[in-house]
Amino acid sequence: IVSSKIQKLEILLDIPRESKIEFKLHQGSSNYSAFPGKCLFTDTILLPKNSLQWVIIQLNKSIEKPGWHFIELKSAHEFGIHSQNDPPPGVSFLQPTFKNSQKSKNPFSDFEPIQTKEESEPIGPNLRAFPLQSAFSSSNVINPFFRPTEVPNLWVSQNTDFKYAEFIELTWAQKISISCVEISFDAAFNFYYSNFPKSSSSNAIRSIVKDYNLFFTDNNGHGQKILEVRNNQKPLVIHEFEKIETASIEIEILSTNGIERAQIFQVRVF
Repeated sequence: IVSSKIQKLEILLDIPRESKIEFKLHQGSSNYSAFPGKCLFTDTILLPKNSLQWVIIQLNKSIEKPGWHFIELKSAHEFGIHSQNDPPPGVSFLQPTFKNSQKSKNPFSDFEPIQTKEESEPIGPNLRAFPLQSAFSSSNVINPFFRPTEVPNLWVSQNTDFKYAEFIELTWAQKISISCVEISFDAAFNFYYSNFPKSSSSNAIRSIVKDYNLFFTDNNGHGQKILEVRNNQKPLVIHEFEKIETASIEIEILSTNGIERAQIFQVRVF
């Protein structure tokens, strides 16, 4: 959540019998924001039996600390949370770290991420936050960070089959001289890997951009190709070329190594 206020949440649930569901909204913890911390809101809602329903949680709460937030759900009866495959980074499930009254083994949190099977897509809850969030804005590629902090620091495009390319453009108020572009792609921070070495059917990380072109704008306002890259598997690429004068560059993304969207942490121009 990166807005100063959150109005409501919508989450897709499966309610096999009439049930009371307790909802809690937590902000990220102060020492490690990827774990639930302070509770900002709690409420209990009586939900009718329904195999599929969007449940609306009215919040109207000010956000004290923009960043990762967590929804905790409890009920005396079984219920299901509908999932989505390959959700945006950070949209994930957590589960209690203890079972059958065993004490938690994690000194930082009572929860841990649910890991998917090897080489399978990550899964996450099907939910929406209002107002709609700009956590994956294109402006993230020019901030100082190239890894997640309390926010993703990541540009994420719309879902696509790449029939048409995705683009991201950097512009300047006046022409500058450039001779190097560095790009930090997403090296699958949304995927939890095994603690033990295992073979894989692919050496490529699915979230890394595979095929792309780099353009600059010439004096006539036309795009000119600087270079093209095919079959990239590197999370960090550095491109050096003859010095050019331009007021904008554009990255044209043609495909990734698996996921159906483009993701870039940072673009640096020298």
